[in-house]
Amino acid sequence: TAQNKYFSTVTATITQSPYQTYIQGNRGYPDLAMAASRYQIAINGKMYSVSGTSAATPVFAGLVSLVNSYRLAKNLPPLGYLTPSIYSNNGGYARDITSGNNKCTSLSSRCCAYGFYSAPGWDPLTGFGSVNFTKFLSYYLTTSSVEGSVSSSPSRIPTSYPTHSPTNNPTYIPSKYPSKYPTSTPTISPTSGLPTALPSYIPTLSPTKSPTLNPTYFPSFQPSDLPTKIPTVYPTDEPTNFPSPFPTNFPSSLPTNTPTTNPTIIPTNNPSSKPTISPSCSPS
Repeated sequence: TAQNKYFSTVTATITQSPYQTYIQGNRGYPDLAMAASRYQIAINGKMYSVSGTSAATPVFAGLVSLVNSYRLAKNLPPLGYLTPSIYSNNGGYARDITSGNNKCTSLSSRCCAYGFYSAPGWDPLTGFGSVNFTKFLSYYLTTSSVEGSVSSSPSRIPTSYPTHSPTNNPTYIPSKYPSKYPTSTPTISPTSGLPTALPSYIPTLSPTKSPTLNPTYFPSFQPSDLPTKIPTVYPTDEPTNFPSPFPTNFPSSLPTNTPTTNPTIIPTNNPSSKPTISPSCSPS
């Protein structure tokens, strides 16, 4: 490959870092190169000069967009994954950069002791080289099929043989957020015998015939403000267990059926000055 060819020829004379730490078995980069210094841009009516990969990469993307416009005019699909075709072309539409290194910045304000060196063909400094748009356009206009190219219009016919197995594995953990849409066919059986973690805000449709809570056997430590029963309008047949120590405010207008005081059997010590019975008007 282009990557192996470079390291088999260049590293024979250059043994310093970073070549010693470069993993040659992995994918090589970069693929191509573009000018990346002193691009003039306008921001709020003022001109500025910018540099770097952030300037070079959009330029190459713009070139690919131009190629896609020409391909669509010829009823060709747009370009897709370009990397395989870049290496199969072996840099045929690039200006090969064979000298130079990246030990210093563009203005040579900062330099390092080691760096990568360019060489004929692919190198880790510039890839296959700078893109020649004329050759770049000509190559992809004469190539009808590019690996990973995107169809210009979707097919109206589904695939002939759908897969027997789903492409995505089902999730074993439920989602944290409920779905906005209900299921097309609700199930008549509960999905789990365990209650939910949070109570429902909606009451049950049919109340139960039996109470769910058992009565308490012990009274509360605070009395109720309301009586437990409605008082009756009829007196009880039985007297109270303990009579009141205080007399009533008003005496009864009716005499008692049985006198409360028994007559004295022993006469008084002092006779009464008044007779007990009024004398009769007629002699006996």
